[in-house]
Amino acid sequence: MKKGFVFLCLLFSVFVLFADDLRDVVVIVKPKYPEKILTFLEDTGTYFKKAGYDDISKLFKNAKEGVFGSGFFIRGADGKFYVLTNQHVAAYGESLTLEIVDIDGNVKKIEDCTVIAANEELDLAIAAVSDPLKVPFALEFAKKTPRDGDDVWSAGYPGFGGEPLWQLGKGVVSNSKARIPAMVNPKKSFFIQHSAPIDSGNSGGPLLVRSGAKYEVV
Repeated sequence: MKKGFVFLCLLFSVFVLFADDLRDVVVIVKPKYPEKILTFLEDTGTYFKKAGYDDISKLFKNAKEGVFGSGFFIRGADGKFYVLTNQHVAAYGESLTLEIVDIDGNVKKIEDCTVIAANEELDLAIAAVSDPLKVPFALEFAKKTPRDGDDVWSAGYPGFGGEPLWQLGKGVVSNSKARIPAMVNPKKSFFIQHSAPIDSGNSGGPLLVRSGAKYEVV
């Protein structure tokens, strides 16, 4: 009985530590805009403010101060580290700045990550990591699609008070192959419908399943 209790405690400790480790590989993504985009955002915000649309003006002003989303590290076939995010997070950026935030709030930045490919239809973008020494490991992709009823986790940095805040949420797959022709050609791809929380700022973060004591991306 005592040995079994110790084993369960160790197993629980491994799971908790790995859940914390997700913070090392799921990151805040901030696009670095060229000067012409910054000027456009400033001028447009000023235009709407003068027209009396303060709320719309704030959207452009806030975008100028810094849009953010989420992303996660993967390892390419070449052995190098990359960050995967949504295309709409990286859009119009010259490069990406990545922020790794640990459980105590300490931040490590990786700047000048160049976007090397993007797909608007699938809303995906991938950037090369400029300082791979700051990347402890990468997430792996699951080999199987989850089934209806399987547990899934969302991970990322939804905004709270205008600032990114870590969130690991749990949900259930309600439709493992949701086909929505108006959004994606069903012959090419499908959606995984689930109940894990997704909020503004989660864009680019992974949807995860458990495989033993670790998480994998679906």
